[in-house]
This record gives sequence, C-alpha cells and structure tokens, in this order.
Amino acid sequence: MGNMVLGSYTYEDNPGNLPIIQKVLSIAYKQTYEGVVTFVFGSASYSGLLVSQEWEYMTTGQYDSMYAIYAAGEPVVFDPQDGKGKTFNVMMLTPEGEYHLYLESGTGRYRKDVKFPLLIISEVS
Repeated sequence: MGNMVLGSYTYEDNPGNLPIIQKVLSIAYKQTYEGVVTFVFGSASYSGLLVSQEWEYMTTGQYDSMYAIYAAGEPVVFDPQDGKGKTFNVMMLTPEGEYHLYLESGTGRYRKDVKFPLLIISEVS
C-alpha cells in the first residue's frame, strides 16, 4: 500500500485506523406495532459513506497540511491507495486532535489522537 493522496497532498504517514471503503445501501427503518418497516433507497453506492481516518500520533507538518485542506472548504479527490484503483470526491469534515507536548524529535512536534473524517461525495474512477 502506497501513501494515500488527498487533493495535492501525499500523506507523510497513512492512518493507523481506516475502515474498508465499500459500497453501502441507504436503508431506513421504523418500528411498528407488529414489526418493522424497511425502506431501501436506490442501489449500493459510495456516496454518503463516512471514512474515519485515525492516527495515534501525527507530525504537526502533516496536521497543518491536512487542516489547510479542511479550511479551504472545497471537495478534493481522495486516493486511498488500497489496490482497488478507485478514487473519490470527498469533503473533509471537522478534524479532531490534541497537542502532544512531550513527544519531540529532531523533525518537530506531534499531535496525538488525530481524526480527519472524510465524507465521500462520489466515485471518480
């Protein structure tokens, strides 16, 4: 697996946790007096799928680069480099993370417990 690409940014480190990106059905349901009613809307799709990317630690450089994509507020292309050859138009949702004041190296400071969720808008290829 190569390094993932989001917009024009190639990840310094891939996330430690990433769900399998697969098509999902849009299903709604409601309990009734005697059972349950289900509704299936359309066919399976990537659209609307939330991809939760998580890192235990991330350099501030990578965090700042990815945050800049979020702050731009525009859809970008995401290439997960998962061997399937598919890319997706995504919106980055609100990132989360904490300062990690005790972990430094010669390359700089780190953030911990970082999450950069992506919402898939559509499949590109």
